[in-house]
Amino acid sequence: MSDALIVAALETRLFTVPGLPDASHRALENTSYEPTVGEAWIRVTHRWGNERLRTLPASGGRVWRFGFMQVDLFVPLVPATGGAGALTTLAQAVKDVFPAGAPLAVGGTVTDFYLRESRRWGGQRDRTWWSDHVDVRWDCVVTNPTF
Repeated sequence: MSDALIVAALETRLFTVPGLPDASHRALENTSYEPTVGEAWIRVTHRWGNERLRTLPASGGRVWRFGFMQVDLFVPLVPATGGAGALTTLAQAVKDVFPAGAPLAVGGTVTDFYLRESRRWGGQRDRTWWSDHVDVRWDCVVTNPTF
């Protein structure tokens, strides 16, 4: 399974989260984005783990891949926007869409690609934003395309 298919499966599900900022308020990988002060936004980063052989021989064998998608959530410090409360609600909504053990479909097919867990890390403040992030950890078992 290619990295692009993994990214597409995760982001497709992420973008169904109720209350998630719209496409013009998303900093995705390899895109230019400048947040607007006073408006909520998100940043999505994909982190890749090692690949490990699960069967031998390596040629045509099964490979275990794992990683996580980091979803950084930002809301303005302005009290009228809900601040930390709005961020807590949004972080929980992200976690709800990614329950542990749920299979992920790739290209319309359910494969050996599933969610291990999702975790919220806790908020922090800087000069303009209250932010938090949710890690969505995944596992995938695929046929080894190498050798």
